[in-house]
Amino acid sequence: MVGSRVGQTRARMQPMSSLLRRAFSRLFESTPNYVEVTAVLAVALFARLLYLPDIWKASPQPCVVVALFVCVSLYVCVDRGRLFTYFGWAKPLRPVSWLYAVLSGALAAVGVLSVVRVAHMSLGAASRERLLYGVTLGPILEEVFFRGAAFSVIYVTASSVKSLARFRITLAIIGSCLLFAVAHTNTVGIPLFFFFGTGTLFAMMRWRSNSTATAALMHATYNAVIAFVMLRH
Repeated sequence: MVGSRVGQTRARMQPMSSLLRRAFSRLFESTPNYVEVTAVLAVALFARLLYLPDIWKASPQPCVVVALFVCVSLYVCVDRGRLFTYFGWAKPLRPVSWLYAVLSGALAAVGVLSVVRVAHMSLGAASRERLLYGVTLGPILEEVFFRGAAFSVIYVTASSVKSLARFRITLAIIGSCLLFAVAHTNTVGIPLFFFFGTGTLFAMMRWRSNSTATAALMHATYNAVIAFVMLRH
């Protein structure tokens, strides 16, 4: 009797589960993809909210939770839909690239911290909300823009010019990294060199893995190590 009831329950649930699968499939395959658009709007909105001190002071824990939730949601959407893949937000060519991204980000941070220590420089100061932004939403937004949009535009433009076609990767890396460095500092010197150097590493990760998602993970790991050291001091 119990077995028959369980069987009947499962039979009633199957049409519902099938309907949900079809609904989610249509959402991810639609153009524009409603899930993607919602995710992009959520990232933009919360990135703006993180810069409002009153919200951070009133409820810091929810800020952390929402930031992590949005980031995880975006990584779940990797390789889903045309809007994301257009900006390179896709799975890397090899799964091991995820591990390389974490290790490379940590090693790059250690290298920068070593230079800062030897040169007796200061990392400066940053608010908690800025540090949170730097290890969650910031890397995703920046990589999608610099290593996604800018990198792709320069690459495609260089490919269309016969004399520049063979240098398209080099031009895409250098061009996107210059934009990245200039956007982060207006000082010509070591800070500009740091940003250009780290930008080059992120661009190399994007190129070798064919994914801005791994570049964003590398960027976030780099920022997390820097932020950890800043908080300890």
